Amino acid sequence: MVNQSKHNKNQNSKPQKFSLNIQNFTRVHRQVGILFMPLLLIIVITGGWSLFRAELMEWQFPKFELAETSFENNQKETELPSSETIERKSLQELVDIARNEHGFNFSDFSIHDKERFGNFLLFFNKTDGQENLLFMDPVTGEALDSSQASFSETVYDLHLKLLLPSSFGKYLVGLMGLLLTYLIATGFLAHKNIGKNFYQLRLHKGRQIFTTDLHKLLGNWSLVFTALMSITGALLGIFMLILLVLALAAYGGDVKALFADFLGTQPQPVGGIVDYMSLDSLYQLALQQWEGYKISVIEIHNYADPAMRVTFEGELMNGFLTQQHVTFDAINGGVTFITDFTDKGAGGYMYSALPSLHFASYGGLWLKLIYWFLTLILLLVMVTGITIKSLRLKQQPFSIADRIVIALSQAVVLTASIAVLFGTTITSTANPGDYQTLGILTLIALLYTIIQRIWLAQYTWLNSVALAGYILVLTGIIALIQGKILVMTLCVSLGFLWLFSQKLSTLVASAADRKSSRRKSL
Repeated sequence: MVNQSKHNKNQNSKPQKFSLNIQNFTRVHRQVGILFMPLLLIIVITGGWSLFRAELMEWQFPKFELAETSFENNQKETELPSSETIERKSLQELVDIARNEHGFNFSDFSIHDKERFGNFLLFFNKTDGQENLLFMDPVTGEALDSSQASFSETVYDLHLKLLLPSSFGKYLVGLMGLLLTYLIATGFLAHKNIGKNFYQLRLHKGRQIFTTDLHKLLGNWSLVFTALMSITGALLGIFMLILLVLALAAYGGDVKALFADFLGTQPQPVGGIVDYMSLDSLYQLALQQWEGYKISVIEIHNYADPAMRVTFEGELMNGFLTQQHVTFDAINGGVTFITDFTDKGAGGYMYSALPSLHFASYGGLWLKLIYWFLTLILLLVMVTGITIKSLRLKQQPFSIADRIVIALSQAVVLTASIAVLFGTTITSTANPGDYQTLGILTLIALLYTIIQRIWLAQYTWLNSVALAGYILVLTGIIALIQGKILVMTLCVSLGFLWLFSQKLSTLVASAADRKSSRRKSL
């Protein structure tokens, strides 16, 4: 009997041990998720809007009208003039205008294809940490009056490096990508009956169980997309660290040698001025390197110097985007270096494919919209996770740290919504692309959130998240009046998501309060 009793005790203890492990996974998943929620919200929200980076530029500056022209079309328009085609100046002529008329006299600079940013050319130079930008009309050669702090680039920089110093910011975003991957794994392991989580949505079991089911269901169905975004985002953020590890393993720690193998090196200037090949001729030579090659950036080194080099960066458009680089000696037109990432093995192809996968640049508008709505699902998973945490505390109040984190999260949501209003529809009122303006909007949103939580908590419809929803719906209406259908679609969909999440949270909280009151009455 004693042995039988011990046997039964051991059997009974096994499920309890397994249950304890599940509880540990759940506890860690919940606590880590809410602790880093503000940063994750910034990265995910700006990531969704960064899918429409070019469109954001056009919405803020309508004169940068998107068109189907590019560097390549310069030659076609010159060779085949048409009464319906506005002829753009040649690439070499535009460079001469930039230098002679607009004072862009740098020996090293790059020219960015307008197709991703708007109907203009962007001349870029960075000297001693200072960025020098020139926006130019490719038809007239006139300099465009444009803010360097465009809303499009600020959103992109927020997503890429949180507006922090480049290396530190990218590493932090990369670590947040790893954290999101960790949350996905622990969230998946923390739930029992994984198969049921793909279809179970118990409306009749009450609001609390419905919210938990919704969190699991959306999390499971968006698992592949969320994992793809978190992993590619992590790798993009910490890619320099990966390169350092590769350099230690294969190049004896020489990072410069690794970069030289992948991207080549540029010679030092010799001094003096020499004749060089036309940039348009070099461009045509670059197009002949690969079938389906689409050039997006031209880098010029040692301009008019005997050591002048021109690097063309772009993608292979026949199939999945693959980044390719080719460098020419501008004096004689000879190829000095080719970076063919399809020949660099798994590492080269990964480097080339990561940006395409992460920003949906290998497809058109419909693919971006699919990414957008999947991002909305991820956001809903995140906000329902906060609601579930409040339920799992068994009516215990949030800690001070949790309350601070939640207030910051609400302020992030409100700030983003106000910024979108100004950045896409009423841009003349304020430019949220400017860091100072964005900081003021953030401070206003944070102060409102604090005031609402302290003195207006009973008015749930004034909650920062609900207000963000109203602002986005209003932005969508304004966009519709202006004929911006895409802006309207994005704003209304995100606005209704915030309103739905706030309504869900309010219903769950009221249900919990009634349950608590019944317990006290008993």
